[in-house]
Amino acid sequence: CVTQKMEVEDWPLATWCMLEQAMRCKGSHSLVNFENIFPAWVCYSEKGLSEADSSSSLGSKILTVLELLLPTASTARVNEFKAGLTDMLTSFTAPPPLIRAMARCVSQIESNAKAKKSKKGAAADTAQVWRDTFLKPIQAMLSTVVQGGEFEDKRVQAALFLLAELGMLDGSCISDGLVTQLKTLATNTVHRQRSGKRTSISSVESDQTCSNKSPEGGDRVELSAPLRAIAFAALGRCCLRKETLAKKSVELFVLYLNPNESVVVRNNVLLVLGDLCVHYTSLVDRFVPSMTELFRDKNELLRKQSAMIVASLLSEDFIKIRGSILLRFLYLLSDPAASVRHFAECVFARILHQRNAAIFAQNFLDVLCALNGWSGLSGFRAVEGNEEFSLLNSPLRRSVIYRFMLSLMTSDQKFNVCAQLVTTLLAAFVDAEDAQPLPTNTAEPAGQTLSDGLKILCCKEMRICFSTNKSALEDDDVDVVPDDKNAADAARGVLSGMLKKNMVDNILPVLVQLKGVMETQHSPFLKTLRHCLREVLRDFKDDLQAMLSGDPQLASEIAYDLQQEEHSGTAAVRQSGTGSGTAVVETGSSAAASGSSFTSAGGGALASKEGGSAASTGPGAPAAGKRQNQKRGLLEVNRPLPKIGGHSRRVSLATLMKSHSTLTATPHKDVDPPDTPCSEAGSAAQLRKRRRRLADGNVEKAASDGEKAGQSGPSKPAANTTKRRAPASSVMAHLRKTASGGA
Repeated sequence: CVTQKMEVEDWPLATWCMLEQAMRCKGSHSLVNFENIFPAWVCYSEKGLSEADSSSSLGSKILTVLELLLPTASTARVNEFKAGLTDMLTSFTAPPPLIRAMARCVSQIESNAKAKKSKKGAAADTAQVWRDTFLKPIQAMLSTVVQGGEFEDKRVQAALFLLAELGMLDGSCISDGLVTQLKTLATNTVHRQRSGKRTSISSVESDQTCSNKSPEGGDRVELSAPLRAIAFAALGRCCLRKETLAKKSVELFVLYLNPNESVVVRNNVLLVLGDLCVHYTSLVDRFVPSMTELFRDKNELLRKQSAMIVASLLSEDFIKIRGSILLRFLYLLSDPAASVRHFAECVFARILHQRNAAIFAQNFLDVLCALNGWSGLSGFRAVEGNEEFSLLNSPLRRSVIYRFMLSLMTSDQKFNVCAQLVTTLLAAFVDAEDAQPLPTNTAEPAGQTLSDGLKILCCKEMRICFSTNKSALEDDDVDVVPDDKNAADAARGVLSGMLKKNMVDNILPVLVQLKGVMETQHSPFLKTLRHCLREVLRDFKDDLQAMLSGDPQLASEIAYDLQQEEHSGTAAVRQSGTGSGTAVVETGSSAAASGSSFTSAGGGALASKEGGSAASTGPGAPAAGKRQNQKRGLLEVNRPLPKIGGHSRRVSLATLMKSHSTLTATPHKDVDPPDTPCSEAGSAAQLRKRRRRLADGNVEKAASDGEKAGQSGPSKPAANTTKRRAPASSVMAHLRKTASGGA
């Protein structure tokens, strides 16, 4: 770097980093000595100090390497190095990013000199002398500022940086006068008298700083925010060495976290409180809620900085995640800034949830009530003291928090949360002894809490509490041994029975009672409750009359609502199929509405599993419909066939229509009118039985069931019946061909 006369900005920082690590190894001093590196510092100090803000890391690395090589330096070179550093530090021209490294080098030089002294008294005097060399100009500079004199902002900042480093090296050198001056600068209480006499107001009189005039008639000198922030940082570093000073100053730091202060001041105060919490945990622990107040600050950088500091304290167990700290950290999960949200999610997922897997299940109701600002539920008053962290008017942000909490819960924890919601939250509104008044509108906290509780019960994350379909769908694409499949079916049957019993014994009584109260008072939440009932009973629609035996009218209403949903789904399927140029034929069964695929007895009717279009190729479909389908280009579309024997296959609709012509025994002119329903080809029971045969791969029995279905249809003239049904041999051949192709 020096011999080739490279520009300072072109010096490779990585090289100096590697050299620093190499110098820390034992025996490395024999390879590189002080004389090889010192010219680099001379060159940097001449050309690079003016650009120290951009190259401060490079300068710090050079100084660190020189500090490690001091034992190999000659006395003359050490004195030259020390004189240059002392001159820059005492004149306050050293760049603030380099002051720490410079102060360490001077301290190391004095320590080496002390080790060479044989007399301890002389060494002690020498140490005191070099500190006084820096303290006297610092005190003179601060006195000028405090008394309202003229000063240069950058030089004062350099003096404060140097004072902070001296305080960390030796706390005994910080006098009470210096502490008072630091507090005066930090609290912005510098005043200048009009008569020319200057005065300062100490920090204990900071309650008068709201006025621009001092008690003696002087004008206040407004200090810059960066200068005050550095003064707070210097005072905090002095507190790390003097516990007595920390006890006296901690409340002052907390006071200047208020939103009226500038961002840079609050940021430095926050850093100081974080460091004090590490050193004096019991002293700062009671002020942690004041630090978490910054979680809702308008400034994104300050929110993230406060989150990082509190997370650091939580990860090292200096503070515990409980009470308001938990609630406020959960508040960050819905922060408007993506970086803050992602950081909060990582803290919960990788640190807090790993330590306590039940943290969300144990505090779910507290969080639910606090986010809605409701304190009416007995025993759940986390909102008290956290009113500012309520999300009463932000339902989307609340839902983000709920979903994140539920996503990290196990099935057992979700069952516990479900029980809490029903037996504690919802039951509070129907309790005969001490019932909570039912909210009259959705805007009040109680109304939002009730609405959230009902919506959480029927959300998809809680479906595990009311359904076993999820496990069935997960196993649908897996080839299982018949014995294992039977065992899984048996286990799901047992689980279904347990869920049904839990519904009848614990959940439905509370929901039905709450429905009665809402109907009596004409509550606006009745619609939400009915939706909740419909969702939790969706998988028990065949047992509604038995489960709601005490209220048969409600059972009929829920059954009707579910049926209407199925019909709406079928209509949507028909509409989407028509729009895409595909015909949909109703089969008289609810299989199409539920998204299942099946083959009707009269021919090959294919329904989309996603609830999409279905092509009719049975003989009951009109010939015009078939010709229209061919005209619309169905040959270009492929659809998945139903699974046969655990495998699925895809064929084009051209192949399907070709097989249809094989199964059809009569020309199109003999087909019944278009209003003839396809369900006349056989009874519904025989059709369902045949579909089960096909799903299990038993083709021959399915064919025989198809013949029975054709024979058990409604009475028709013998000629028409014979013409509409294909020969059994053709049906058998087609089904065998389909099964062999699927296998």
